[in-house]
Amino acid sequence: MITLQKASLALALVGILILFITLTQEPQEKNIRDLSAKNVGEKIKISGTIINQKNYDTFYVLTLSKENYKIQITANNLNQNLTNKKVEVIGRVSLYEKTIQMKLPIAASCGVSTTNQTQIDLID
Repeated sequence: MITLQKASLALALVGILILFITLTQEPQEKNIRDLSAKNVGEKIKISGTIINQKNYDTFYVLTLSKENYKIQITANNLNQNLTNKKVEVIGRVSLYEKTIQMKLPIAASCGVSTTNQTQIDLID
């Protein structure tokens, strides 16, 4: 019985350690040109210049460009216009109508990190 308790405790501690490592690990930086359907669901970091920002009723669509490649980023909370700003974005790759894009969770906002892995930061 004591062996089973020790094994359960050890397994729980390993699970907590894995969860901690996963939550604190910095996402991999990617180039827009390298993104494909294989990346859907991955949390990544990309950088570039916002060349367009559209405001819809409940969300924003940003177009990020770097080296003549573009990706659309959807975000719910933005507190400023980012057009022509250089940014670094951390979010999750998604697919919308067969087009690769990046989604930021509802809690993400410009210049404010709600977690260490979900944000838009100005870099210039």
